[in-house]
Amino acid sequence: MSLPSSNSQKLTATNFDLPSLHLLRPEIAVTLHDAEMHLSEFNDDSSQAPLLLDSVDTLAQLAKVLRLIQLEEGYELANSLSAGLQKLYDERDRPNNDMMMDVSEGIMTLARYIEFVLLKETIEPSLLLPIINQLHSDLHQPVLQLSDLTANKNSSIVIANPEQSDQQWRTPTQKLKDRGTLLMGCSDVTALQLAMYAHGHLPYLA
Repeated sequence: MSLPSSNSQKLTATNFDLPSLHLLRPEIAVTLHDAEMHLSEFNDDSSQAPLLLDSVDTLAQLAKVLRLIQLEEGYELANSLSAGLQKLYDERDRPNNDMMMDVSEGIMTLARYIEFVLLKETIEPSLLLPIINQLHSDLHQPVLQLSDLTANKNSSIVIANPEQSDQQWRTPTQKLKDRGTLLMGCSDVTALQLAMYAHGHLPYLA
C-alpha cells in the first residue's frame, strides 16, 4: 500500500466525538496511569499479578467507550492492552519481559495519542498502528492494515503522511510530558457514563 503524499488532507477530529473525548480525558488518564502502576508492581513482584486483572477490566471498558465515540484506533490499542495484561496474568509463572515492555509502550503511546488528538484536533491512526501490530504479534492475532482503522471514517478524507505527523506528535506531547500534564489523577472510572451522557443517552447528575 502506497503512502499518501505529504500534502494530503488530515483526518480531522470532526469525524469523531471530540467533545466526548474532552469529557473522558481525566478518566482515560487515570485508567492508563493505574494500568502502568499495576504493570510496574507486577514486574517488581509477581505475587501482585491480581492487580493486572483490575486493569484488564478497565481497559476493556475504555476500549468500548473509544469505539462508542468512533476513535477506532484507540479502541484497537486499548483492547490489545487489555488482552496483553490478561495474557501476562495467565502466564504469570512464566515471565515475559518483551510482552511487559510492549504493554508499557502501548500504555504510554495511547496516553500521548489522546493528548495529541485533543491538542491538534486531528486524528492520525497511523501513529498507533505499529504498537497495535506489535501487541497483536505478541498475542498471535492478525496484523492490521491502516485501512482497518479508517474503514468507518469519511471516505473523502485521507491520512496525512505518517512521517510528517510523527514529528508533529512528538513535539507537543514532549512539552506536555515535561509539564507533567500527560497523566493526571482523577476519581474512579466512570468513562462509559460520561460518554453516554455526552451522546445524550444519560441525564447528567451533578
